Amino acid sequence: MILAQTHSHFLISFLLFMCLFTEKVAIKILDKTKLDQKTQRLLSREISCMEKLHHPNIIRLYEVVETLAKLHLVMEYASGGELFTKISNEGKLNEAEAKVIYSQVMSAVHHMVSSN
Repeated sequence: MILAQTHSHFLISFLLFMCLFTEKVAIKILDKTKLDQKTQRLLSREISCMEKLHHPNIIRLYEVVETLAKLHLVMEYASGGELFTKISNEGKLNEAEAKVIYSQVMSAVHHMVSSN
């Protein structure tokens, strides 16, 4: 069941309710034909890293489905949206919010660095 959908130049995002996990997931569909070789290599490297990372403050990558022209990423759904969008729309964070987010980011970075 598709609950929401967004578009950009080479990416389509879907919010689905995944019956298998009984939770919402985000599906990102990338058009590989619109990506240059360097971007495809970087994307491949990022996917490889994401498959290895399991941490509460890092979006989980559940599945990757690749066709000749498209790349489908089944990811954990983050209902809060993007931090950049929140700050752009609402202005700077208050100190209490900033402390929590900073702590979460530092925890995730520490996990990534210690995981290589």
